Amino acid sequence: MRILLTTHAFLPDSVAGVEVYTERLATALLGLGHTVRVVTAVHDLAEAPYTVRRRSVGPLDVVEIVNTHAEGTLEATYRNPEIDRILDKLVLDFRPDCLHAQHLLNLSSGIIASASSLRLPFFLTLHD
Repeated sequence: MRILLTTHAFLPDSVAGVEVYTERLATALLGLGHTVRVVTAVHDLAEAPYTVRRRSVGPLDVVEIVNTHAEGTLEATYRNPEIDRILDKLVLDFRPDCLHAQHLLNLSSGIIASASSLRLPFFLTLHD
């Protein structure tokens, strides 16, 4: 199964409960033979907003979307049309069998519509 996990921040730059949970979940799923990708936001003022970059965190394939919150609104922290466009492309490129979001913060709630339009099962774990 191809599983896309999303989270508001990720290791090693951010180390807290959701980040550790997501890393452990992703690693366990890999251990069961699934293909897993983690999509996260990163606040990097040295990069242009909405830059997409890839890296590995241990065995994990991680895609980072630079979100510097340039819009400056509360709504833009969870609903961002530019990030929606990026997420749509990432979902289409990866072709997951399901999406599991840990947070919508720093990414965008449009991931729900993206999953729905492709008839993908969507799971949201509310950590905080």
